[in-house]
This record gives sequence, C-alpha cells and structure tokens, in this order.
Amino acid sequence: MAIYPEPNVSKRDLQHRISPYLLRKLSISGPDHVWSVDISFIRMKHGWMYLYHFTSPKYIELLHEHEVLISMDGKGRATDNIATERFWRSLNYNEIYFQDYQSPRENRQGIERYIHLHNRYLSHQSLHNHTPEAVYTQALLLPSTSE
Repeated sequence: MAIYPEPNVSKRDLQHRISPYLLRKLSISGPDHVWSVDISFIRMKHGWMYLYHFTSPKYIELLHEHEVLISMDGKGRATDNIATERFWRSLNYNEIYFQDYQSPRENRQGIERYIHLHNRYLSHQSLHNHTPEAVYTQALLLPSTSE
C-alpha cells in the first residue's frame, strides 16, 4: 500500500490574499535581507502534518506588525524558492523518511533536531562549504544572487 498526501496540497485557495512579486532584479545583499517560506507536509504513522500555513490572516497580521514586506512568486519563479525546496528535500531524505512519528510532538522534536544539525554542523556546497550558521553569524560574503 502506497502512502502519500492528498492531491493538490499546493493548489492556491482563492480566498487567500495574493501578494505582489517584489524580488524581480533584487540583489540580495546579506543575511535577513530576504526570507523564504513554503508549505510542506510531513508523514506520520496515522496521517500527515502540514507546516507553515503562511497565508492565514494571523500569520499575515504578524508580518505586517513587524513591517515585513510580503512577496509571492508565481508560475515560472521556482528558483526564488529553491533553497527552501532543497531544505524540505534534505529534511525528508535525512530525517522524516527514516522515522515513524507517532504524534505532532515527536514530529516537531525530530524536525528541531535536524534543523539544529543542518544549520550548525552540515556544510553546504551552495555556501562554499560553510554551514548556514557560519554564513549568518560571520556575515561571510557570498556571490550575488541578482538576476
């Protein structure tokens, strides 16, 4: 028996607000200049747990309270979110697929352990073999990401 999520998990809900695309030709100059989020789902023994419902009114309100500009990519803009997609892939292949989480709490604890490992101890080719933490805390200069 195959285990997989329901179809169309990333299909846009027409009731949710759509934000303009703000990254066109933007040169990302350093840590915290641009953040990326994406929805994902995590397999559990008795179903799925979905992460980051980032179009919810509470989430949008929190971003606005902190004066965060929201940019949504559209079709054909997959490269804007590639770092997040790669993270989900790494999380799934290195943690989730080896586990049989019984509860959301176990799921969260496993993900937290992996994020700690990912950010502090695993060097990344895209970061010139530095860890994300080293790049973030030491503000190491990396090549520009502008188009």
